[in-house]
Amino acid sequence: MGYHFSAHLGFLFKDLPLEVRFEAAAAAGFDYVEHPSPFELPAKRFRELLDQNGLRMAQMSSGNGGAGLKGFAALSDHTDAFREGYLRAADYAEEVGSPFLHPMAGLMTEAHDRAECQKTWLENVLWAQEALKGRALNVIVEPISEATFPGYYLSTLGVLEEMLPELPENVYAFVDIFHAACNHEDVCAFIRKYADRVGHLHIADHPGRHEPGTGEIDFAPVDRCLKEAGFTGCLGLEYHPMASTNDGLIWRDSWPIFRTKSGE
Repeated sequence: MGYHFSAHLGFLFKDLPLEVRFEAAAAAGFDYVEHPSPFELPAKRFRELLDQNGLRMAQMSSGNGGAGLKGFAALSDHTDAFREGYLRAADYAEEVGSPFLHPMAGLMTEAHDRAECQKTWLENVLWAQEALKGRALNVIVEPISEATFPGYYLSTLGVLEEMLPELPENVYAFVDIFHAACNHEDVCAFIRKYADRVGHLHIADHPGRHEPGTGEIDFAPVDRCLKEAGFTGCLGLEYHPMASTNDGLIWRDSWPIFRTKSGE
């Protein structure tokens, strides 16, 4: 297949304590896992659990800043907090062997000016890229739809595309197929145009954000364009299982899930 599936331990196996989800992921056939905010476990313990279960870390974020928040990278009034948190997360990410560290952009309010948020986001992402020099880590940035988190600054692939020319080539795009579907965006067109810049993907069907095959997304073209691009990274399973995680994983036997257009 070329690429790998990654078990998102914040979404899958949630009936188990976090420390037990590693074993469950390995038993379900995963080689990679991810967690956006793994800090409830010390990095040393997280790495032990990876090693004990033959797993590798696919990606993580630098933290969301607390309940109800989605990071600070675009918020000029939180620059110090963002940078301090990013450096702490970089140490953690290095210890657990994550190749990518995602600086979450944050939620704009009426008090925020969008142009100022754009300027702040670019400055902070460039700062993050410089801060990771000499480490086995890269910055990766993910658009998250406003349908899911109203006010999120980096909300579309289109917004990211405007910024990519101003970012170094070792700042990678994190493509979430569910969020792109919320925005009615063409994921394959983006992947074809920026094949060398795509570092990681998330998959969930739309609507509902459940397993592939439960909604309307045709995943076959995504599979095809990833293979054509020579993508060898991970597709993270960031969805809400409709029943148990293991019961829901049967979709992998029919991957890529194909959906015909209405009327065909």
